[in-house]
Amino acid sequence: MNDVTSTGQRTNNMGAPANTTRIEAEHRTPRDLAAAPREAIAWLLWRYARSITNGDLDGWLACFDSDARYKVITDDNVAIGGLVGLMDDRGPGLIDRVTVIRDYLNFVPQRYRHLLWTGPEEQVGDNEWRVDSHFVIFRTKDYGVTEFMASGEYNDRIRITPNDSQFTERTVIVDAGIVADWPYPL
Repeated sequence: MNDVTSTGQRTNNMGAPANTTRIEAEHRTPRDLAAAPREAIAWLLWRYARSITNGDLDGWLACFDSDARYKVITDDNVAIGGLVGLMDDRGPGLIDRVTVIRDYLNFVPQRYRHLLWTGPEEQVGDNEWRVDSHFVIFRTKDYGVTEFMASGEYNDRIRITPNDSQFTERTVIVDAGIVADWPYPL
């Protein structure tokens, strides 16, 4: 679907010129994220999954506010009060996680694929939103076999500014206690 701006320029639904391809449009940041929270949230979720798929750990890290919390926990643990997580990092701990993965862990080359189902967003502060999503992650190893990796839900708190959207908190609740390729981001 195309729109026409006040200057008469035709744009696609990503705000890019109408002749822009879908891939080019997806790589552009919407002009004013704070004015379009649903698009800002979708943009952040897409950047997050795309960074992991491409092995771009710096891109993954850029999805988080500098003091953000990233917690991974099982649904069984949530049912008994959620006291012990598989991982619980905040701010500098996220940077340490990226350093460990990049410099010390040798993974077999593989590609990750996220399937997301996002529920409605809820504004919980001036620039803060809460969003819950369900996910399934598959991975394809270098020898061409695709296999199930993890499923569960994301419980997110997202800060949206005119220029960016970032997680202030992301809790990953996995359906099973064993996750392949731990501690790679989910």
